[in-house]
Amino acid sequence: MGESCVPREFCYLATVIDLASRRLAGWPIADHMRADLVTDALAAAVRTRDSLAGSIMHTDHGALYTSRAFTQACRSAGVRRSMNAVGSSADNALAESFNATFKRETLLGRKSWPDKHRARLDAFRWLHRYNTRRVEHPDLGPVPAGLLLDAWNLFDDLSCSLKVDRRPPTRPSCAGRAGLG
Repeated sequence: MGESCVPREFCYLATVIDLASRRLAGWPIADHMRADLVTDALAAAVRTRDSLAGSIMHTDHGALYTSRAFTQACRSAGVRRSMNAVGSSADNALAESFNATFKRETLLGRKSWPDKHRARLDAFRWLHRYNTRRVEHPDLGPVPAGLLLDAWNLFDDLSCSLKVDRRPPTRPSCAGRAGLG
């Protein structure tokens, strides 16, 4: 996604969103829109999650996502790529919604930021808030996204270690809970 940082200059943000937690797993900001922008986002997600092996990455058909570099980066990370039909209005709706919200809430009606430093600072603040304070639970009100994910992981870990009956466990491992889209 590109947005005017300062008049006649652009900043580009690539994101990897974990669909299980609705958190950002990786995101770089750059002054170019080349394949290394999206491979950097994938690499950041790998660092955040330790491993993406077995995950599915859903993208649109943009040149960055169909590039050899991104294909190789996905293969190296053990990520399977997914794309809808060309021209599908529902293709990557989560990313489109995320980008629209990001622009609306950071630009606040402006056409650009005063300078690149301010653009990056506003982006960092918003992205941090997105991962930590935006989740609203219907009964509890605002809940930090990380707290919900930690609670889910704790519950899942406990359910994996509890014995429900006296038969020997035959259940598969609970590894690899969170998938990326």
